[in-house]
Amino acid sequence: MYHAPVPTLIIRADAACLILINGRVAGECAADSYIAVPVSENGDYYITAQPIAKWLDKSTLSGPVSARLSFEKAQLISQSPDSAKICLWPNGVFEITLLVQRLMPMDKPCPARLIDAISPSISGTRYDIALYGQGSCSSGLYIYRANAQPVCLDTGYAEDGMLGMFQLFGADYLSVRLSGAYGERLMLIDKDIKIALDITASQCYIESSAPVAIESLNTLRCHQRRTRYSYADGAFEAEEPQTGFFTQAQPYMPKNRLERAIAFLEANMLSLEEEAMSYLAPELAQTLPANALKEFLGGYSSVSPPAGDSSGNVIGLISKRRDGLCSARLYSFEHGENGIDNITEL
Repeated sequence: MYHAPVPTLIIRADAACLILINGRVAGECAADSYIAVPVSENGDYYITAQPIAKWLDKSTLSGPVSARLSFEKAQLISQSPDSAKICLWPNGVFEITLLVQRLMPMDKPCPARLIDAISPSISGTRYDIALYGQGSCSSGLYIYRANAQPVCLDTGYAEDGMLGMFQLFGADYLSVRLSGAYGERLMLIDKDIKIALDITASQCYIESSAPVAIESLNTLRCHQRRTRYSYADGAFEAEEPQTGFFTQAQPYMPKNRLERAIAFLEANMLSLEEEAMSYLAPELAQTLPANALKEFLGGYSSVSPPAGDSSGNVIGLISKRRDGLCSARLYSFEHGENGIDNITEL
């Protein structure tokens, strides 16, 4: 992996796919598997991913997606990255992940279905409010009140939903909470039937008389970013986000060296210094001054072990570049009984 005698191409896809290289079948891969092939120092490679299975969220997959890579003197000189992510690893290793488009299935014609309905009284006026779904791809909110024209709001894609009334910051709001494959959406509608707040995240709800959005950060330990909304100057405003575990009674804990190294790097990436230090052996942690980890490891947006190495002894720190590609820096980890004993940049 680290001293390839010729340039090596690692091919992944974010769904189960059949891979073709320059029109020839190379094998199958998916998000958790890959194909590794040597490539010439000079030449063009056309890589195609043909989906072979339905996606987990029951959406259908598009037709084949392709990308072109051009090499000159063992360097990548051009690429067509619209349908792929490309990461440059040290010592002549090029990793490409083909991104397969997902298409939600078209609904068969069907009558609208009632998702939820409430009949609140606001300032002495009775309202009849109903949330309807049309198939699984759209929903609409219908608001009726005496001596007024009905109001219909298109609430977009939704599979399920819930209506409620809340008093927030001294005013009454209609809460429309929608859910679907994308996560959840929370809309707050004021007395003038105007949308006062519209947020989308992994989870959205009202907590302690304030709107809250929880976004999953896709880390090993499933960290979350929580944003609460306050009200000032006639509008809702997002407060400073917090990172932690807000909906998990028992957060996932690393179970081996590889997971410990990844958890350490992800905690540092999220500026969770106390958590990051907890993965180090006490002897190493006590010698590090404040911000030492940030200065030593630098900035990065994700972490991954090199292909084929699950030992936890070497991890790549991946950063996005201005040209749209990613590049990886390798770090070596020494593990002891009490945690990580040493970290060295390779």
